[in-house]
Amino acid sequence: MASTGEIYSALTPLGFENTGNICYGTWKGYAIALHLQQYKIYYTHVATRVERPSSALRKAIRRAIKGHGLRMLGGDMGRGMKREIIFSHSFPKNADPAAYYAQQLDLIVSTLRENGISPADTCDISGSAHPDSLCLIAKSLTVSYQPVCAAVVKNENHQAQEQVERNELSGNYVTGFIGALLGMLVGLIPNLLTIIYAESIYAILFALVPICAMFGYKLFRGKMNTASIVIVIVLSLIGVLLIPYLETVFYLVRDEGFALGEALSLTARFFTDPANLSDPEISGPLGKELLQLVLFMALGIFVSWRLMRSKTNSSVMAESEAQLVSLRPNPAYSTDPTAQDE
Repeated sequence: MASTGEIYSALTPLGFENTGNICYGTWKGYAIALHLQQYKIYYTHVATRVERPSSALRKAIRRAIKGHGLRMLGGDMGRGMKREIIFSHSFPKNADPAAYYAQQLDLIVSTLRENGISPADTCDISGSAHPDSLCLIAKSLTVSYQPVCAAVVKNENHQAQEQVERNELSGNYVTGFIGALLGMLVGLIPNLLTIIYAESIYAILFALVPICAMFGYKLFRGKMNTASIVIVIVLSLIGVLLIPYLETVFYLVRDEGFALGEALSLTARFFTDPANLSDPEISGPLGKELLQLVLFMALGIFVSWRLMRSKTNSSVMAESEAQLVSLRPNPAYSTDPTAQDE
């Protein structure tokens, strides 16, 4: 089977370009983005504007592509979202990538047209009609090739530059740390509630801790560089240590009738008493619980990693620059389809 780079290069004669990770272009009026999702499985994003697709429409599309190596994902169609439809597929080992992909795109396009789904015809950023350009847009951790207004993209790039410059000049680690600490505590709440009331641990909820910490860091105007991620991860791991402490406080207040202040003080003394920490009957179960919580938090950090990185200044500028670099005239509305954006 050809490598991703070889596949992307083979699609160049079809009018497609690539960034190394994303291959993009147009096919019979539809803006297309192709990328490797996981081993041998590729996603093709087709820019559309579908108003509340019915179950019958989704079934009709799935019937039309059945048996052709294509699968329509629930994604946008399932949620009633209007901006794109995503198809998953692979490239057969011995097939010519260009010929095979052209055949697949023909099937996708004809199926969409037969079911009344036209190419996207509004700016993906502003919603304006008659978008004069196309570019790569990252939303919800996915990237698609969408119609846009060039002026809107350039204005967003200018605003992103100003935002990053302001943050580099006035961003503050101290206020950011305070915001991240408060965000971390907010993210701990649903985890504590499920542990206490459901007596269960849900890994996905642990992702809320670093996510809330990062949003708190940004909200309190912390400097959004690599250090912001380090601060968020450290505070998230500290949050793991707080869970047994807060659990104990809760049980003392609810079951033993202690006042909150007294419960906080008593629990703090219990967990910092060297005699308790050296007692195997206490330290053993506590160590096992903390190890389990650390593993779940590590999974939560892994799940939220891309979202956290997307908030840093370098990622904001990289995404904005990627839009500018991929900006091309929209053949459907551009007066000169062969012109390149300056």
